[in-house]
This record gives sequence, structure tokens and C-alpha cells, in this order.
Amino acid sequence: MSLKYLPPTDREKQRYVVFRLKTEDGSVIKLGDLVQKLWETSLEVLGQVGTSKVNPWIMKDLYDKEKRLAGIRTNKDSVEEVRMVLSMVDKIKDTKVCLSVETVSGSIKKVREVLY
Repeated sequence: MSLKYLPPTDREKQRYVVFRLKTEDGSVIKLGDLVQKLWETSLEVLGQVGTSKVNPWIMKDLYDKEKRLAGIRTNKDSVEEVRMVLSMVDKIKDTKVCLSVETVSGSIKKVREVLY
């Protein structure tokens, strides 16, 4: 017996939020530190139930250290909550940071054009 999958019409619509990392001292932030801080902030601000509804996913292949850009996948109804979480992050591992949203897209292809 094979597993059944959801057809594209029944799947939840996704949005990709690309944001820029600006640091005070120009240092590079590791992906693991960024992911940990975003999850902590999301749980603080939205709580467990809110975070599960937003369903944020920091995408490893959308992280560019040199350009200081990163991407988060979320559902289409939760883009504003992701923006709010990004605006609440002010420090990662004793480094002051500012996360600003560059673009929001519905396709990964457009996001990759922005990154590369």
C-alpha cells in the first residue's frame, strides 16, 4: 500500500519572506544562531499555538552569508506575523542586529532571483 499525497489544489499556499541581516559591527551571523534566535522570538511573541499556525521554516538554501540575505517559508495568511517576529529580533549572540524585509514572494524561483 503506497502513501497518498495531497494534490496541489488541496495544499496550503506558501509565501517566502526574504530579509536582510544588518549587524552593528559587520560580523557574520551563523545560520544556526539565526535559526535559534528566530524560533525563540517566535515562541516568545506568538506562543506555541501561534508559532504552529504560522509554520515558519528558515530555509538553509536561502541563506547567503556574503549578501547577508535569508529566507523564511510560511503560509500565505501569516506573512504579517513573520514580519512582526523579524522586527522583534535585536540581538543575536551579543551582536546587535537589524532584520529588514527585502521582498515577499509566492514562488521560490523569484526568491532565488533576488538572492543570486
